[in-house]
Amino acid sequence: MNKKLLVLFICLLLILNVSYLFLTVTATEYPLSGYVVQHSETYTKMWAEGSCKLDNGTILCIYKRGTYAQNIGASLCMVQSTDDGETWGNERVLKAGDGNTGYLAKTLYLTPNGTLVIHYLEWKSRSYSYSCVMRSFDGGVNWKDDGKVSNTAEYYGHIGNSIILSDGYTIVVSQSESESTSYDNAECIISTDNASSWTRGNQVPRPSGVSGVYEPTVIELSNGTLMMLCRGENGYLWKTFSNDNGENWQEAFNSGITAPSAPADMLRYTWTPNCILMLWDNNNTNRYPLYVAASYDDGETWVQKTELQNSSLGNVAYPRFMSGKTTDDGNLLVTAWINTDSYADTTYYKFPITWLNSSFNNTDAIDITEIDNSTNSSALSTLSTQIEWELNSTAIHYEVEIATDSDFTEIVKEYTDVNEYNYPSEYNESATHAYFILPTPLTGYDTFYFRVRGYST
Repeated sequence: MNKKLLVLFICLLLILNVSYLFLTVTATEYPLSGYVVQHSETYTKMWAEGSCKLDNGTILCIYKRGTYAQNIGASLCMVQSTDDGETWGNERVLKAGDGNTGYLAKTLYLTPNGTLVIHYLEWKSRSYSYSCVMRSFDGGVNWKDDGKVSNTAEYYGHIGNSIILSDGYTIVVSQSESESTSYDNAECIISTDNASSWTRGNQVPRPSGVSGVYEPTVIELSNGTLMMLCRGENGYLWKTFSNDNGENWQEAFNSGITAPSAPADMLRYTWTPNCILMLWDNNNTNRYPLYVAASYDDGETWVQKTELQNSSLGNVAYPRFMSGKTTDDGNLLVTAWINTDSYADTTYYKFPITWLNSSFNNTDAIDITEIDNSTNSSALSTLSTQIEWELNSTAIHYEVEIATDSDFTEIVKEYTDVNEYNYPSEYNESATHAYFILPTPLTGYDTFYFRVRGYST
């Protein structure tokens, strides 16, 4: 007997004149936000690029304190929080800059054996900027400075995120000057011994005519392939893959993800379900607004796009997920730079993954509620690709989400801007229901759920 896919039909109705029938919809308090570090004088920048939760719940955040216009003289600093990021303690200078050198904090993480690792740049000029490592074996109390990573380039402009692969390898992405041009290219360094030693992978090949593919972020996909997203100059992020743990990369190509000349960041949230999160500026020109989104198909599509920060504080860029995934109170923690013409600060944002799911892009929805129609739902087989809902006279288009659970924490498909042109040819003005044809069949699970939201503008 063929299995049927039970579909729970949750329709979000838009009825203006009977609002008293609806469940109360209260404004969410998320994301929680505040400052990690702020400038103390004009033309100072406090730029964090890494945070990490220790086993005891303490959160460490590293950042660069320096002048706004240059890196010379910048110091590598650290603060800590013992209350899930709500407040941050006093600054600790780990490496103080001087008139000839600056130390730029870049990424912070724990290896599988508990070693705490910082990657930083020792900046001397646009020609000499070294990729360096320091390690702590006691939770950040004391540090061993390993200095410049051997066999790496003479100039690095950025170090991105770090990931621990399923086979135990440590991958840290960065950008170095191209060996053949003056442009910067993405690459990575690789460790098989908990950051004790490193080898350098090859640079990402750039397509002809592309000025730069740099400031990367990397993630491991469900099949073990590495996927890198890089900053570009044409209004999009660039994508590339490696099948040998970062030793070699395919030629980069346009990912289709709208972004300004600014980097993104990715985090593996769960393996089952296959969930990757991404932070990026969702604008092809400006470094705002800052968005977060999820992918359940190894980065092919990104859904549940949710705004974290608009332009009210200035540019918001260089976001980073906390290494260690969630705080003790169950929230994701994100840091990002906020900068104006005269200073730069580091902010944090905290939110649970369920907030991302429940946001459902509802800025234009009016008077909405959820109706459990499971007793009247229809069954869909893997060959059936049509879902149905009742039309509303005030809605001009709809958004559809399909999940494998009724709480919509495991969304597998999202369709936006569904309108009469997406319906079958028999759609007419007197129709009472929409019959939406799914572009691809639903497979892989015995049960799916879908919900629909109508938009009046």
